Amino acid sequence: MWRPVLLLPLLMAACTESPGIVPAPLSPQEQACAAQADQDPALKEARAISAGRLEWEWQHEPQIEQIKRDAITRCLRSRGLMPRGGVERAR
Repeated sequence: MWRPVLLLPLLMAACTESPGIVPAPLSPQEQACAAQADQDPALKEARAISAGRLEWEWQHEPQIEQIKRDAITRCLRSRGLMPRGGVERAR
């Protein structure tokens, strides 16, 4: 009888998010570029296409995120900054 009671906290811990994975806070320049990326025409178009079409959005979410990351990278480069990581992702 006591075994299920001992397993319950372990099962609950397995279902929660990992506390060790916390994204680093964005600098003010990165925050400004993220806000500017939301106004990117390509991102607006992709979001407009996906509006109200959840299945399409689920299938194309990686492409939408890629468009946003590209817009942020363009903004950072135009300000003379480099994106975090130092290595450009493979395409």
